[in-house]
Amino acid sequence: MRYDAGFFDPLGRMCLGSNAFAWMMSEVRDLANCICNGRLVVTQEGGYEESSVPFHALATIEAFSEDKSGFDNPIAHYGADPDGIPSPDQAAALQKASDTLINMSQFWPKSDQDILRGRLNSVRPAR
Repeated sequence: MRYDAGFFDPLGRMCLGSNAFAWMMSEVRDLANCICNGRLVVTQEGGYEESSVPFHALATIEAFSEDKSGFDNPIAHYGADPDGIPSPDQAAALQKASDTLINMSQFWPKSDQDILRGRLNSVRPAR
């Protein structure tokens, strides 16, 4: 994960909150469960705002392990739209990422392509 997309990060400025990192990790975990028997390697790179990166990392680890630490995350909702509706820029980035995955999936087995399309259709924002 790259935490420089976090809300407080001075470089990335993508304004993601800890909940967004947790959501991304749960999506990646679910795809790994479907496509490669749950095998997944996760590394941490980026994140330059030392007071928020630990909270983002905690949210990521909790989502990856499907286990809650019980620790109260005071910045969990920063940067999050309360209705979960992406901004136009975010929707465009999500669409580009979805299109890229679909294009790459031509090299995957047919069953994995179907799983990917089903997952993407469940999270793709309405246009």
